[in-house]
Amino acid sequence: MIRAAFTLLLLAPLAVAQVPREGPPVADPPPELPGGRPVSRPIQPVLPEVQEPPQAMPPAETVIERPVADRRRHWLSIDYLMAWTRNTTLPTVATANAFGMPALGDPNTVPLLGGPQSRGAIEGMRFVYGRWNDEGPKGWEVAYQFVGSRTDTAVLDGGGVPGEALLGRPLYNPRTGREDVVLISHPNMIGHLAVSQTIRLQGWEVTALREVFANEWGRVTALAGYRYFMLNEGLRFDQRSESLGQPVVGTGVATYRTASADQFDAHNRFHGGTLGLRTQLDYNGFFAQVDTKVSLGRTTEVVKASGQTVSTIDSPGGLTISHFPNGVFGQPSNTGRTARGVFAVLPEANLRVGYSFNKRARFFVGYQFSYLSDVVRAADQLDRVVDLPGPADPLALVPLSVRPRVPFARTDFWVQGVTLGLEWRY
Repeated sequence: MIRAAFTLLLLAPLAVAQVPREGPPVADPPPELPGGRPVSRPIQPVLPEVQEPPQAMPPAETVIERPVADRRRHWLSIDYLMAWTRNTTLPTVATANAFGMPALGDPNTVPLLGGPQSRGAIEGMRFVYGRWNDEGPKGWEVAYQFVGSRTDTAVLDGGGVPGEALLGRPLYNPRTGREDVVLISHPNMIGHLAVSQTIRLQGWEVTALREVFANEWGRVTALAGYRYFMLNEGLRFDQRSESLGQPVVGTGVATYRTASADQFDAHNRFHGGTLGLRTQLDYNGFFAQVDTKVSLGRTTEVVKASGQTVSTIDSPGGLTISHFPNGVFGQPSNTGRTARGVFAVLPEANLRVGYSFNKRARFFVGYQFSYLSDVVRAADQLDRVVDLPGPADPLALVPLSVRPRVPFARTDFWVQGVTLGLEWRY
């Protein structure tokens, strides 16, 4: 009994310890790994991550894509040009006659200079720089073109040989009412005549570009801008004559020398606005481009005429020099400047065919045609009716008149040419 009581006393504290108490719950002891080592925290199962559905992207703005060849923002092209212009017609300005005075209307008179004047090919250049803007398919372009100055000169020399034909400059004399002539040479007078014709063309334009259609096969671009075009022409007569062994009263034998010049200039300046289209087709590196434009504006037309003569008499008594404000066709009646302004139209077509070696360089050949509806040309301003200085003829068939005058004849003009060029894009 004593042994049972002693066992009860030993187990009583353990029983009291197992009685639940009020308060926070006691955590379970940490689990153990094999081998008896405790684990710092319970092992948790790994669950697959839940992916959120992708959010819808806002719709992007529609962008017009230009073909690969046009992605370069800048371009520069240089063209070599061979140009031909519309012929002009020059009145008969030199004649010859072996049997008498070389006036027109005489059956023995032979025309030497005059008629349609063909100048042949004239070299020139064209330079173009362009740029696309950043904000879409818009851009601009500037171009300058010139046809180099060309002067064609015809020369006649004669005289001083017995039996040689007489050379002259035919004209119509209003004092007599019939054809007349100013002699260049005869058997007793050595003469020289040079007739020179000069032409020069140039122009520039500034153009805004707007691409209206584009795909992998080509593009169409609208053009709008400002155009300047200039045409200058000149016609000049230089005559020299020398008479040997002419008697001078009181001084013996003298030498007469005469030098005269007539100058006619025609200037045309066109300014106007331009509208047009540029169409380009591309295929495997090859391309064809056509520019069609029309400019509407105003042409300022100016005609200038002048003449002068220097005469010298070289005699034993001394040298006498005289100056006169006239030539043959340039007289005081038409000397000066005459100008008018007229409405004009200038259409142009430019064709290029070539090959693009890469995205930067392309080579091409082309054809260009330009037309100006209203111009003045130098050869058309020559008035053959000349009131030669001297006493009036009492038997004149027409009254004395003030001639020559400036006819201010107007016509149209065109220039065409073939081009060879290279374009660089960057």
